[in-house]
Amino acid sequence: RRLAELAQGAVPVLVVRLPELERVAWRRGLRAARALERAAAAAFSTAVSTVLRGDDLVAHDGASDVFVAALLVPTRDGCVPAPVDARSALARIAATMEAATRLEVLTGWTTYDRASDANATAALIERALDRGRKERERYAFFSSLGHELRTPLSSIRGYLETLLDEAVDPATRERFVRIAYNESLRLSRLVDGMFEISLLDLHSAFPARAIGSLAHALR
Repeated sequence: RRLAELAQGAVPVLVVRLPELERVAWRRGLRAARALERAAAAAFSTAVSTVLRGDDLVAHDGASDVFVAALLVPTRDGCVPAPVDARSALARIAATMEAATRLEVLTGWTTYDRASDANATAALIERALDRGRKERERYAFFSSLGHELRTPLSSIRGYLETLLDEAVDPATRERFVRIAYNESLRLSRLVDGMFEISLLDLHSAFPARAIGSLAHALR
């Protein structure tokens, strides 16, 4: 309700979930689950007190494994916090909670829109967590892709260095050039894939329903 009252435009909402809480309740009982929840809540409180600003909103319901924060306070230039701000704050909060509980937490963030999200808190949380899952998959893809890029680059460099430094017969020269060319095509396909993946998050960084100045959106 407070978020619906105070939100002006799109507001980044951070979500941290502790899935182990439910498993602890089933395996070790409610007392153990409540102790874990108290530890997680204390860590969440400590993290947001250092990461967020005083007028940002935070929420956690008792017996819930979900912790929520809304970045209401604009940046110093008066703009809504950017995606990089949301991701940075979320990473620091999650790290604090994982260190305190020694358990993995799930994270995600999205933008709150009063017109569609005012009475749909559960959907808002699931949307944020789904986005977090997709971002983790994307980060894993780029990490793997970085290793894949080294192979064609090393191959191209090796063949070109041989052509520059050594005297080779015309047939070998043609074969080396063709191999380097094929490796460059492979490298191009990998880069195209990176570009396509990078566009997946473009629409969510700038909500389609937001109406305003183009210059403000481009900042």
